[in-house]
Amino acid sequence: MPQKMYLFWYSASLPILFYVSAIAAGCAMVIFESHLSFRAFGHKLKDDVLADVGRILLVVLVMYLLIKIY
Repeated sequence: MPQKMYLFWYSASLPILFYVSAIAAGCAMVIFESHLSFRAFGHKLKDDVLADVGRILLVVLVMYLLIKIY
């Protein structure tokens, strides 16, 4: 794969970064879709559930940053 990508973007940890960013995107989409569902239908998730998802998102993004720096 390194020969098909620009060397600036290639990293040996690219599959791990993809997986971690997919988890972060999933958590962010849960929060976003919860907001849209509340606005459209009046359904509201409990605030503690959204807070837990937000904490998970924070941890995952910090992990992503640490892997990216490493």
